[in-house]
Amino acid sequence: MKNTKQLIAALKESFQSANIRQSIERLRTRNRRSRSDTGMSAEHAQKVNDFYDIATDVTQSAWSQSLHFAPLNSGESLEHAIARHQDLMIEKLRLDQSKYVADVGCGIGGPMRRVARQSGAKVLLVNNHQRQLDRAKKLNKEANVDHLADYLHCSFLDMNTIPENTFDAAYAIESTMHASDKILAFEQIQRILKPGGLFWCQEFALTDLYDENDPTHQVAVQDLADAIALGEVFRFEQIGLGLEKAGFNVLDCKDFALESEVPWYAPFKGGYERSLTSFRVSPFQRSLVVLSARLGEFFRTVPKGTVDLVKFLDQGAEAYIRAGELGIATLLCCYLAEKTS
Repeated sequence: MKNTKQLIAALKESFQSANIRQSIERLRTRNRRSRSDTGMSAEHAQKVNDFYDIATDVTQSAWSQSLHFAPLNSGESLEHAIARHQDLMIEKLRLDQSKYVADVGCGIGGPMRRVARQSGAKVLLVNNHQRQLDRAKKLNKEANVDHLADYLHCSFLDMNTIPENTFDAAYAIESTMHASDKILAFEQIQRILKPGGLFWCQEFALTDLYDENDPTHQVAVQDLADAIALGEVFRFEQIGLGLEKAGFNVLDCKDFALESEVPWYAPFKGGYERSLTSFRVSPFQRSLVVLSARLGEFFRTVPKGTVDLVKFLDQGAEAYIRAGELGIATLLCCYLAEKTS
C-alpha cells in the first residue's frame, strides 16, 4: 500500500500543476488527428507537452527520477540497471570535469545528476516542458549539483540560440523519439557539438520482426505511439542512416534488448527481480492504483479525473507490453556517433 499511496500523492501533485483532464482530452484529440496526418512540429510539440503534463509526476514516483528504460539483468533492481546503463554512456562519451555536455530533452534531470556526480562535467539541460525543467532545477539543488547545471527552455528542433561548436558531447535518452522530424533533431544536435564531439542517442525503434502489412503490428505500434506521444518512427537501421545524413559518423550501435537477460518491458509486468520494487508498476499494482483512485474520487480525497488519468497511463503500460511481446519494438536502441566536421 505504501507504493499506492506514493502514486496517489503524485497524482494529486499532477492535478495541482496542470489541468490533467484537459491535457488527456487534448492528447486524445491530437492522437485522432495524427492517425491521418503526423502534423506540424508545433502541433506535435504540444502533444508531447500534454503527455508529460500527464505522466511526469506519476512516472517519477513509480519509476525513478531517470525516466527511461535500461537493460536488466535477472534479479537486478531497476534503479541499479539505470545507473549501470548511464555509467556506460558516461564512459562512451569520455566525460570528465573538463567537458561541457548537452542533455537534449532532459526530463527532470535524472541522467544529468548521475553525469555530474560520476564525471564532474558541466551540463546544459534542454527541455521544451517548463514544469519538468523547474523540477530538474529543484532536484539539482537538493542533490547539490546545481553548480554544474545550466538550463534552456526550448525545443530541441530549434536550438539556434546556442552557438555552433559549443559542446564537447551530447546525449538524448528517449527524447528524440518524440521528434516530429528526427533528422532535424539530429542536425540540431550535430550543429551545437564541437568537431569530434560525441553523441549518445537512446531511441525507440522498430525491429526486423515488424511487418508493416500486419494489422496486428500496425495497431500495436499506433497504440504505443498514441500512449507516449511518439514522433517519427524509424527502424533500427534507419536511425543510423539518419545520424549519417545529419553529419555524424556512427561509431557504434546496439539494441541492448538483444543482450538483456530480462525483456526491456519487464518492469510493466513485474516479477523480474527478487526485491519488491518490481511490484511498483506491475499489473497488480496498477490495479490497486485504479481502485485507490476510484475510492479517492468517491471520498473526494483526490481530484475528479484521477481515474481517467490512471487508466490512460495503464493503457500506455499495456501498449509497451504488447509491442514488446510481439518483438516488434525496442526502447534500448543505442547509438554512439561523432561529429565529423
